[in-house]
Amino acid sequence: MFEALSTCFSALISNPKGISFDGEDADEKILLLLRRHIITNVRWVLTSFAFAILPFALTYFLSLYPSTLPVFLPFPYIIALYFSWYLFVFIYTFEAYLNWYFNVYIVTDKRVVDVDFFSLLSRQVSDAPISNIQDVTYNVQGIFQTIFDYGTVTMQTAGEKEHLEFDLVPRPAFVQNELSDLATKASNGDI
Repeated sequence: MFEALSTCFSALISNPKGISFDGEDADEKILLLLRRHIITNVRWVLTSFAFAILPFALTYFLSLYPSTLPVFLPFPYIIALYFSWYLFVFIYTFEAYLNWYFNVYIVTDKRVVDVDFFSLLSRQVSDAPISNIQDVTYNVQGIFQTIFDYGTVTMQTAGEKEHLEFDLVPRPAFVQNELSDLATKASNGDI
């Protein structure tokens, strides 16, 4: 159970078990599963929290100044408004979580895969063989990325797509090192 829960909230998983993706070869082994750093979720978590407490804050404000609301709604309408509001908050929060969870970067022993999740009905998948990776760099910008150790890893490829980016992933130096080692092994014919 702990392993399943940690997968739901992990941004970097080495040698994940029980994970597969569309188009995966039978003999392909997943080495890294990456998502954006967990700290990048703070904005939508705080927004969701603010949306959740807004009706209570508004109710409290209106109880202090009852003359500010000239229209009184019947109780069933108020319940319907609360229900609609919290349904909106739930949908916003759930979609933001799904966006974070399903935007993944996968490094296998054969290739690098970038899955961009836009909505339940839209995603884009890009991949490049490890042997096509020519240069791997990482970029850490600003105080938050430095403190929380996350950044962007960019791979220059010799393929159709000139570069792939792993955006805001944790431990970018580690990821860059792993990808560089894999590219070196592939160029030497060790993979």
